[in-house]
Amino acid sequence: MFGARFVSPAGFVYRASALNLGDLSLEFADPAGRRLRLRQVYPADLALARRSLADWLEDSRLRGTLRMVPDGPAEARTLAAGLEGLTRSGRLRLALPPLTRRRFADVAAVQSRRNRLFYAGLDSRGRASPDVAVVETALAAMAGGGPGAGAEER
Repeated sequence: MFGARFVSPAGFVYRASALNLGDLSLEFADPAGRRLRLRQVYPADLALARRSLADWLEDSRLRGTLRMVPDGPAEARTLAAGLEGLTRSGRLRLALPPLTRRRFADVAAVQSRRNRLFYAGLDSRGRASPDVAVVETALAAMAGGGPGAGAEER
């Protein structure tokens, strides 16, 4: 039997989810228009045999409607819960007028001891960069490294 437990960051409410064999995706939003996407893939060794962690980070955003313009190259990072990964931030170019400017912060990471791959992405309206700490906290909570800071559990 499979099971998953997750507490969303404070202020975020559940919007959508998808469960495929070995692949769980969750989406949350807050009243300020921020969107948080989380994904867990198991087993990580099989996923990484098909694509590198950098490719997982690159391919995590929707194609067509969103065009990513990174601020720079992805940075290697050690996170809570035994996660080793890459972080990246930048802006999203939408096919709509400039009034729809959005910024993003993404993390792709591997938890070797549990053989899981994780992705977390946060985007927000305007020119200010999303708080990468929100992304890292949500990712650590999903990986079992913390209880999360919110009240909505899925």
